[in-house]
Amino acid sequence: MVERLSNLKIVNLSAPHSVTGAAMTWCVGILVAVRSDGTLSLKLEDGVELDATILHTGAGANPVPAVGETWLVGLMPAPVGAIAFGRLGPRAAAAPHLVFEATESLTLKCGEASVELRADGRAMVKGEDVLLRAKGTQRIRAGNVAIN
Repeated sequence: MVERLSNLKIVNLSAPHSVTGAAMTWCVGILVAVRSDGTLSLKLEDGVELDATILHTGAGANPVPAVGETWLVGLMPAPVGAIAFGRLGPRAAAAPHLVFEATESLTLKCGEASVELRADGRAMVKGEDVLLRAKGTQRIRAGNVAIN
């Protein structure tokens, strides 16, 4: 892949970094599409398009990439190829409303605590201690309320 791009004017942001003896070249690309396998199709400044694998750090959420975003890309010789290291630019503002949708169930989990929402309308909150707080009135509305 790097051989195919050797005629481009790619700006090195710093001296090449060595990864198992292979030099990495840095460049910037605009996201054109997200492939069905999760790789990004990026267009470099000279008009060449390439596919890059996203580097997932596991630190926090990985929002879905959006067409038109600018990404930092590292180019390495085969078999590694292009790696999309992350978005460039200001951090997006928090969304005023988020919807997460699943067909069977949706679970938020942290350690031993979880919240599960099921397609049949059931909701389950599990935890060592469960605390419900309300500044105003706290209401429980149900057909039946069973305590213990």
